[in-house]
Amino acid sequence: MDRKQDNPGDEHIAFLEREIRILQRRVKLHDTGHIKSAINTLKARMREIKRYQNGDPDWYDEYLTGY
Repeated sequence: MDRKQDNPGDEHIAFLEREIRILQRRVKLHDTGHIKSAINTLKARMREIKRYQNGDPDWYDEYLTGY
């Protein structure tokens, strides 16, 4: 596997932050649960990346793994 894919960096986090901001502007009071789920998934992925970058051996996020 390509090492770059294994070690996402700050550019990846910045991209995810932009996507979250875009999605947050699309949330309405009703019928946008799927958007809220997407936002939570992207936030969990950002937590994973930051933990990985900090060398945390338990960098997998519980939200994404279901543990």
